[in-house]
Amino acid sequence: MANPNSIDPKNENDIAGGVIAQKARIQADIQAQIDAGLLSRHLGDLIMQLPEIYQPIYSHPEISIGVSRESDDRWAVIRKIYLAMHDKLGRSLKVLDLGCAQGYMSLRLSAEGASVTGVDYLDENIAVCNAVAAEHRGLNVRFETKRVEDLLGTISVGQYDMVLGLSIFHHLIHLHGKDVITGWLTELAPKIECGIFEFALSSEPIYWAPSQPPTPRDLLSGFDFVHEIARYGTHLSEIERPLYYSSNRYWYLDGVIGSFEAWTYSSHHLVENNFQKTRQYFFGNGQIIKKFLLDSGLESVNRIELKQESNFLSAPPPGLQVPHLILAGENQYEVWLVREAPPGKILSTLIKDGVPYDPYLVLADILEQLCILEAAGLYHNDIRTWNTLVLTDNSAMLLDYGSIIRSNEDCVWPHNIYLAFWIFVYEVVSGTVNTPFPLRQPFISPISLPEPYQKWGMMFWSYPTSEWSFKLLQDGFKKLVENKNATILPKDSAISESGSELWVRAMDEYVNKFIELHENLILIQSEQNKLHAEMEQNRAEKEHFQQGLESTRAELESTRGELESTRGELESTRGELESTRGELEFTQAEMEYTRSEMLEAEANLSDTKNQLASVSAEKQNLKARLDAMWLERERFRLQVEQIYASRSYRIAAPLRWATDALRASRANLRNARTKISPLVTKTKIQIRRLANWLKTTKFGGFLLGIVRKRFPGLWKKIAKRLETDSRIELGYVLKGHESVSGPDEEYFVSNFNRGIKTE
Repeated sequence: MANPNSIDPKNENDIAGGVIAQKARIQADIQAQIDAGLLSRHLGDLIMQLPEIYQPIYSHPEISIGVSRESDDRWAVIRKIYLAMHDKLGRSLKVLDLGCAQGYMSLRLSAEGASVTGVDYLDENIAVCNAVAAEHRGLNVRFETKRVEDLLGTISVGQYDMVLGLSIFHHLIHLHGKDVITGWLTELAPKIECGIFEFALSSEPIYWAPSQPPTPRDLLSGFDFVHEIARYGTHLSEIERPLYYSSNRYWYLDGVIGSFEAWTYSSHHLVENNFQKTRQYFFGNGQIIKKFLLDSGLESVNRIELKQESNFLSAPPPGLQVPHLILAGENQYEVWLVREAPPGKILSTLIKDGVPYDPYLVLADILEQLCILEAAGLYHNDIRTWNTLVLTDNSAMLLDYGSIIRSNEDCVWPHNIYLAFWIFVYEVVSGTVNTPFPLRQPFISPISLPEPYQKWGMMFWSYPTSEWSFKLLQDGFKKLVENKNATILPKDSAISESGSELWVRAMDEYVNKFIELHENLILIQSEQNKLHAEMEQNRAEKEHFQQGLESTRAELESTRGELESTRGELESTRGELESTRGELEFTQAEMEYTRSEMLEAEANLSDTKNQLASVSAEKQNLKARLDAMWLERERFRLQVEQIYASRSYRIAAPLRWATDALRASRANLRNARTKISPLVTKTKIQIRRLANWLKTTKFGGFLLGIVRKRFPGLWKKIAKRLETDSRIELGYVLKGHESVSGPDEEYFVSNFNRGIKTE
């Protein structure tokens, strides 16, 4: 049924626009209900936050008009299935609703007494579900935010009785592929009593449609019984989606549910997939359930056969005992029938298994039923051992009521229904049944039958074909049964073998030889098929090997190209290595030259150390002279206090003491300066070592000790400077001056300070 609110999907923007417009309309209705006090603000706000209002809101029809998807049509079917399963199991069901959306189906099932778990991956949907459930606290329902793919693999056997999956799997198929989804559903099948699934179609004009399987029922291949109930419209297009019932334990048709213990695609063992798996036969509780598909090239044959069977069982001829018809029906995609299954075994199965039976009784019962049909103007056009049921009391019953028609022609060669019956007689009497493909075994002459059946056949054949009937066959058979040795031929018939009879016997022998040859040909054909299969396999392997060779050849060509490229790179690298070798040799020469310079510098440094040691000895004499200088300047205390207040004076005080000593050895200091200055310029390492000398040698420590004791303020600044900079420019300390008093003293102090700042 088309949805009146559906959108013509010219493109996905139209669909999105329709959803937005629909949401706006419903939000206006919700706001009106809130303002009128008919809907709680909490639930109304949650509904307005939904990305799409897909389903009706349970128990709120006032805000469910214009939702994306009508649900009551599917709910009516789901409710019937639930109630039927409830009655069958005699208890409430545990239901899992996959992709529950706004929880409409979950809440309605819970209202019917089910224990329901609804899952959806959208938090907004679950929030609405919980808010609606809170309004109905008596319902046994709970909702969870969870992805379907995360849940399916965790379900255990018996955890749920029924699983709903309504228009949810097409999204998963688009994400994971149809084979993955089929595998998930196959794993689910034995864990539940039944499932109800709705699938999208590959013909829908939506982006995910190409990912869908051509036949959606293939997704349920892991379920034994799959029944398409109906198709329902959606809001996305005019294409309707199928709704399936599926189970490995229970069949469901026309509102009736029943259990089954076994099923097969074939009606008997002599036909192997003759109908392309469009027919299924289920057995259980003394019933047989036939379900034929109509979506293949066999839809006409399948529909006609079950239609004829249901019509016949609904009104059989008087006096004919037939199974009770329970139900029959059809839709556009399936046709079905359920009837009683009398206890017994198929005759062809008894023959195959070597189980004894009474051929007289079988033939007598079948002839009786054929005569009743004939009297009603009906004929069975497929009288076969596989359509004969031997009951537990050894009586026999015809089956395959869809083969009962008003024409007296058999369905295959030899077409004459009475000649075909003699093949049946031969199989019953001889206990031999051959595969009916491509033709039935042509035992149609009574001459091939053992006595007394040969006399019976000869009697029947002696009549004109225009007089042949099952009543005639039955009369002759009754005489045969009454007196197996009696002559049952007509009075004017001759018993002696004629030339035509001899020819028929010879033809029978020829036919037997032909059959034997045919069987041998079948064996040869089978061997040829095996050889052909092996050849095909070898050919495939050869092609695969050739493809492998081609691939290997291509890889070799590619590798050859890579090798050529690598060779070029190696040549380039070799040139770079030669260039690098030259650079390394030049660098090594530079290092040798640098090493010689370093050795020379070390020698010069050693000389400088010796000279510094000499200077250090000379400076030992400075102490006394510095003390004298301090006493001489006592009378200038006021001036000195001013000088003391200056930073330059405090720093230069110890140097002034050293100046007296330097004045005495000016010539020596000049010589030291000329030797030391180039070394100081060349490397600062020597300067750092000299600074360390002031801090670590005895003389340096002595000088610094005097400053610390007598001029504590100056000492703090010098100590801070030494800690911060860790070095003093020697050039400024050792400036050549003859006097450190007066202007020379200020010049020396100024240079000393400038040396500290420079470093």
